[in-house]
Amino acid sequence: MQITDFFHSIEGIYLTILNCDFNKELATGLLKKQAFERYMQQDSLYLIDFAKALAITATKSPNTKYFSQLLHLADGALIAERELHNYYFKEFGIKPVNIKNNACVAYTNFLLASAYTHSYEESLVALLPCFYIYRKVGNYIKKQSSSTNPYSLWINTYSGIEFSNAVDTMLNITQQAVSNISFDSSKGIKLLELFKTSTELELFFWNDSYTS
Repeated sequence: MQITDFFHSIEGIYLTILNCDFNKELATGLLKKQAFERYMQQDSLYLIDFAKALAITATKSPNTKYFSQLLHLADGALIAERELHNYYFKEFGIKPVNIKNNACVAYTNFLLASAYTHSYEESLVALLPCFYIYRKVGNYIKKQSSSTNPYSLWINTYSGIEFSNAVDTMLNITQQAVSNISFDSSKGIKLLELFKTSTELELFFWNDSYTS
């Protein structure tokens, strides 16, 4: 399989993500702070389990280089994105929460279950949309957003070079893991289904923050 096989399989969902109310309004700066607050509260909870799933997946790697890189990605996510959360929590007066909404529960349970019970390749593919989709969305929004957008730091984070480098690392690790798997094999079909499910959960996460 090629990494592009996964991207082509979710083009329709990706377009829906770009055009969901949360991201359209975030791009213009008109997103209500209440919706962004809910998103940041849930994202801070999501991030912890996301890093755990990355670390668990790292332990399955047959390659010490990729093991180290995955651990670094887990650590980097906690550091870089925690800084982003801390900024907005302070700037907007957001209070932390301890209870996950439906979308956060569904997504984190899916990632952790994949990491604990699935193969190395399956675990990687389940985690990949959080990297790939966020870079795509960040870059898309950056092109149409102004410097006065109150969500500029969020936009700059996910369209920035540091995050892009992390995405490239994850793409390379995943490509190496799936390169010997046939696109139309039972294994290949399962990988595509996992990638699609994870992408749908990304959309659910944004929509739930917007409508809750």
